[in-house]
Amino acid sequence: MKGDFQIYISGDDIVFRNIKNAYVSDGSPAFNYAFMSRVFEKEMEVFQVPRIPVADETSYAIGRHLVGCRIGFDAGGSDRKVLAVIDGIVVYSEKVVWHPKVTADPNYHYNEIVSAFRTVAYHIPRVDAIGVSSACVYAANRTMLA
Repeated sequence: MKGDFQIYISGDDIVFRNIKNAYVSDGSPAFNYAFMSRVFEKEMEVFQVPRIPVADETSYAIGRHLVGCRIGFDAGGSDRKVLAVIDGIVVYSEKVVWHPKVTADPNYHYNEIVSAFRTVAYHIPRVDAIGVSSACVYAANRTMLA
């Protein structure tokens, strides 16, 4: 079963006990335990069940609004990418090396982002929308980790 802060195991008792004993704050996957506990604001739990529950998933079509003049921006860890799109067709893109992880000065980040937007906006007649990528974990419509 994927996602969430709970692990469901159906099957062998030894496998269940080993995983249950591992997924504790000082267990071998301590990073995973701490990460998921932080994201979901609940301590991870491991359950042995006779049968794995059926996933309760709903998907929604989002995005794909491509009409007009749009900017896409991706602030990566070692480079930033920006592109201009007119009615779904890319008319300009660039990838620039930057160092956001090792640069604490907020002006550096601000200037790099503004520079990217100005550069790309030059290639389209107007800006109808800007889309920005997110390297985050969202839960219950909240940014839990970014």
